[in-house]
Amino acid sequence: MAKMKADLSIKRNADISRNKTALICMTITTVLLAAAYFLEVLKDARQPGDYVILACTCLVPPVIAWVLYGIKKDNAFIRYVLGLGFLVFYTYLLFTSTSDLAFCYIAIVFIILTVYVDIKLSVIVGVYSFLLNVAVLIKKGVVGGFSQELIANAEIVVAFVIFLCVFGIISISKVAEIGRVTAAKADMQRDQSEKLLKTTLEVANFITEHIQVAAGEAVVLGKAIEATKYAMEDLSGGAGDTAAAIAEQQCSTEEIDGYMKGVGSSTEEIVTEIGNTEESINVADGVMTELLSQVKVSEEKGALVAKEMGELKEYADKMVTIVNLISKVARQTSMLALNASIEAARAGEAGKGFAVVAGEISDLASQTNHATDDINNLIANVGTSLEEALAAVEELLASNQSQNEFVGQTAEHFREIENSTRKISEQVVCLKEAVESATAANSAVVESIQNVSAVTEEVSASAIATLESCDQNQESIQKLAKIMENLREEAIKLQQEG
Repeated sequence: MAKMKADLSIKRNADISRNKTALICMTITTVLLAAAYFLEVLKDARQPGDYVILACTCLVPPVIAWVLYGIKKDNAFIRYVLGLGFLVFYTYLLFTSTSDLAFCYIAIVFIILTVYVDIKLSVIVGVYSFLLNVAVLIKKGVVGGFSQELIANAEIVVAFVIFLCVFGIISISKVAEIGRVTAAKADMQRDQSEKLLKTTLEVANFITEHIQVAAGEAVVLGKAIEATKYAMEDLSGGAGDTAAAIAEQQCSTEEIDGYMKGVGSSTEEIVTEIGNTEESINVADGVMTELLSQVKVSEEKGALVAKEMGELKEYADKMVTIVNLISKVARQTSMLALNASIEAARAGEAGKGFAVVAGEISDLASQTNHATDDINNLIANVGTSLEEALAAVEELLASNQSQNEFVGQTAEHFREIENSTRKISEQVVCLKEAVESATAANSAVVESIQNVSAVTEEVSASAIATLESCDQNQESIQKLAKIMENLREEAIKLQQEG
């Protein structure tokens, strides 16, 4: 695996890299120079003692710099050891070299030292090398004379050194300026990156915490939606059962309505017959002297009254059956209203409207119970009156059979018949009014049942729609939970990388 490169934007890493680069380049240069001048010793162009001094001034500074590098790699003193150490070697070389081109070595070192972008060091090396070359030229002119060749060489050397130093210092200054700007920009970017990283980590922490909370809430919401789904299923089933029961009750109520209409017709016939009976009694009071001749007619009328009384009793029995049926329907309605109230309570907020309808149904059932109680009381009175009327008719028949013996009692019996008939008339009128009230109440029940049936169908449809909505919401919650889990994982990764 390749070794990871150091981040040179960090000052210590940059200083270590500069020292290492300068050390390697300076070591190669000094070793090559030492080797080159050793060849002069072999060619007898330089004395061994002179070479020892030259080699020491050439090789000792890099050795010292390597030792300092081993102690502390980012040691800032290494650059001065290399630069000033080379100047010592360069000074000795210029005063002892027989070549006019030895001054060029300063260019190599000057280029090597630019890696530090140190203007101070560059000025020291440049000024010293310039003064040193001028001194060497003056020494040569004093010793050998200022010839045209020396002056020409001097112009080249001075121009070279000046250009090298000036342009080198200018270039280093510009590089240093660019480096400072770049470093400032890098510092600013690093600060911004740190702030961004800090903000990102804070956001990641915030996201992680709130995603966990949101995940918990999503689980709770999912459970609530599932519970609502089950409640809607129960409500939908209950509404269907209620609709079926209401339809059955509607059929029964319509039958009751038919019975009521029949009872009303019979009651009107009874009223008519009672009127006829009253007229007959009035006639009988005026024709007591003709009683014997009218015995047969009285027997026929008595038989007719007995027949009508029997029919009236049958109608009364039918009314009892009808009232019992109404009571049964009212009880069923009360039970359905109670069940509907329970289902509405289970449904919670969505079942409030249905609870109101169930309450109205319960009130109607209670009113029906009261009405049937009143009808029962009326039927009981009619039954009593019918029994009395039948007894009177029986007495009338017996009286007709023994009229000769009980003529004196006939008038009294007729008066009793008249009183009983008046009571029957009054009771039948009450019965007629009760039947009319029951018919109106039954019509209201039919209308209410129709309304309840329509509302039940709407509730059932709403329950089905709510159930479908619950399914969709549950799917959305599951997708949301999956997305939040992915976000939480990404946030955790971001925290770990931060």
